[in-house]
Amino acid sequence: MRGADYYHAEEVEEEETAFVTMTDMTVSILFILLILLAFFASQLRPESIDSEEILERLNAQLEVLRDENSELISLLSDQDIDYATLSETKSNLEAANRRLAELERVLSDQEDIATELLQITARAERLEEQLRELNENRLDRLEVYNSAVRATRVRLLQSLQSQIDAEYPELRVRLSAREDALQFVGEGLFASGSRSLSAASTIKVRRIAEILEDSLSCYTIGSRSAFSRACNEGYALIDALQIEGHTDSDGTLSFNTRLGADRAAATYGAMIEHLPRLTDHRNLASQPVLSVAGYGEDRPVAPNDTYGNKSLNRRIDLRFIMLRPSSVEEIDKIENVLQSNLPEQNDP
Repeated sequence: MRGADYYHAEEVEEEETAFVTMTDMTVSILFILLILLAFFASQLRPESIDSEEILERLNAQLEVLRDENSELISLLSDQDIDYATLSETKSNLEAANRRLAELERVLSDQEDIATELLQITARAERLEEQLRELNENRLDRLEVYNSAVRATRVRLLQSLQSQIDAEYPELRVRLSAREDALQFVGEGLFASGSRSLSAASTIKVRRIAEILEDSLSCYTIGSRSAFSRACNEGYALIDALQIEGHTDSDGTLSFNTRLGADRAAATYGAMIEHLPRLTDHRNLASQPVLSVAGYGEDRPVAPNDTYGNKSLNRRIDLRFIMLRPSSVEEIDKIENVLQSNLPEQNDP
């Protein structure tokens, strides 16, 4: 299209040049005629003047000039018409070129916008993929951490069970079905229907408190914390160590609930009286991990249909409730808190 515009513009310029040339020619002819008339006038002498002859010559020349003038006027009239047409065509072409340039600019802008949109879309897709991978990694880390905490708790309870069994096999301590508590079943600590510890049971409870003290230090924070990666590689943190009192179904529900609570409180009291520093073991919220709960007959581990099963239900449980973070940020917080209790960082 630009080539056609160029040739049309060139034709317009040629027509304009032709018009100027014809005008210049007319002026030149008139100028020449004036010179000739002056020349003829200079050649005339008074003695040789023939007025009639001169008049005839002038009339002849005038007719010639009239004819030439008519031709020039006609030619100039035709040139004016062509020039007007060409001028209009030129104006139209110039307007078309301006519109074409504008359309090309708009098209260029649209192409730039389309390219930018494609780039933005590509970046958004990459960010979405990175976010998905990040979320997957965060979920994987949560799952890995909580799985490691469960495994750490099982190892801790098995270690405690082995130590207690080695000293007091008659207590028949065992791991709960969910592997989250140590259970002291039967009359190992309390006589049937009793709320108080015997002297022998008190000695056993005090020794159990010492065993707990040695283990709690690696999984708690506070002044008694002794965390190290060697004893707690998974950065597990105890949220609560709950002393629970349970009974069989003999008696009323309210009686059994009070009985279970009293037995748990008696066990807790004996431990704290012997080792008051047990309350210095804290969870992430800076609360003492040691607590008491009484359930009575509400949480049996066997049907209350035989003496043996009832004996299993009459028990004291030491339930280890581990902190289960709900976000990666909480895992980071746990790790930072435990690392702040490393012995080498506590040294002045």
